[in-house]
Amino acid sequence: MIFFISIGIVNKIFNHFFLNTEVSVFPIKTMKTMKNVLIIFAILFLQVGVFAQNSDVPVNIQKALKAKFPSAQDVEWTSGGTFLASFWAGNDYKEATFSKSGEWLETSTVLAEDKLPVNVVTSLTKNLGETYITYVLKMEKKDGSQSYIIDLSTETENLQVITDLTGKVLKKMVIADEEDGGF
Repeated sequence: MIFFISIGIVNKIFNHFFLNTEVSVFPIKTMKTMKNVLIIFAILFLQVGVFAQNSDVPVNIQKALKAKFPSAQDVEWTSGGTFLASFWAGNDYKEATFSKSGEWLETSTVLAEDKLPVNVVTSLTKNLGETYITYVLKMEKKDGSQSYIIDLSTETENLQVITDLTGKVLKKMVIADEEDGGF
């Protein structure tokens, strides 16, 4: 069930960015990239568990979402040990995690490449050379920490890079090519 929910969310993102605008601000170049997007969302869903209807979500958690994100629309809930709200806030697609007591834990926001801070792009270029960014996710946690998860391609490999707000690379992972039996 989680897999089908993830496909639906990726489909919403795809439709929002591609079908509602004349020029794509969030290019998805290949099917391989769509698979990477799907995998990221599947991992997020696996962290929280089972899909829940709004009526299954406690009122205190629904109020916490409304207080933190008053412009949230098209909210879909997933529950398990925590509650995950997937929604649109303006033109941004977000997923926010709340504890059972209604405490906000973290938010992930899908960003277009041009929304990355200049210092992050500069750092990536300095450390990795010329890159083609295919996916950006901004993570915000309750402890105040923020990071970016960035899928990109260099001349020689496909990578997923996690940076802090200054552009410092915190983690770098190679994403296997489809031809190699990977993603």
